[in-house]
Amino acid sequence: MNTAIKRALEILEYLTMESDPKGEGVSSIGRQLGIPKSSAFDILDSLLELGYVECHDHKHYKIGNKAAYLGFKVIEEHPFSKVARKHLEVLCRESGLTSFAGIACGSNLLITDKLPPAKGMSVSGCIGSTKPIHISAMGKAILAYYDEDDVKDTIGSACFVSYTRNSIINFNQLFKNLRAVRKNGFSVNNFEEDDYVCGIGAPVFDATGRVCGAVECSAFMQEGENDPQALALLVKQCAARITEDIKNLNKQ
Repeated sequence: MNTAIKRALEILEYLTMESDPKGEGVSSIGRQLGIPKSSAFDILDSLLELGYVECHDHKHYKIGNKAAYLGFKVIEEHPFSKVARKHLEVLCRESGLTSFAGIACGSNLLITDKLPPAKGMSVSGCIGSTKPIHISAMGKAILAYYDEDDVKDTIGSACFVSYTRNSIINFNQLFKNLRAVRKNGFSVNNFEEDDYVCGIGAPVFDATGRVCGAVECSAFMQEGENDPQALALLVKQCAARITEDIKNLNKQ
């Protein structure tokens, strides 16, 4: 692989997924990615000229609008995104809760759609944002249909962070959780990312039977108030309808 191209893509991924929202300096970017400062500067200068990054105060680099456009274009053209919205609207209306759709993006879960409830508070998370794939109901709904080796390769041990006392912090806990997802057909975010947010997710499959995304309903509540079974049927029905539409789309 061409080293310059590889480094440019690594920089774009870093600025998109892991960098400080206020931007990163050349030295910091080079240090985090193991790229010499001079090489990092040359690559950033080229990306800046092409519009893929922006530079503030002549020293803080952020992802640029052109890169964002490409990302949203990919989401828009993804078969999952093309058919999910109308079914997500039904899920949001029937559940009365914040409803999400998402796909895997490396070790992260990428939110491709979101609908807030007509009444009440909307759970945070915007279209185009990401989070570690194993901490959300959608992410676990996807990971449940990966081989265990693929799960390990996807998230890496460094992804385990304790956000709450319920957070999954090792592979043994994760694999036990994923086995329950496969058995039940739905996943649960049991206050693992936030002490007051619970979510129910279900997987979506493509025409070949491979998992290609997931949907989720999330709400603010206290631990002990949630009844996963009450929402699971609605979420599973939404996922099944999207799966069917994707299969039909492939036949056209």
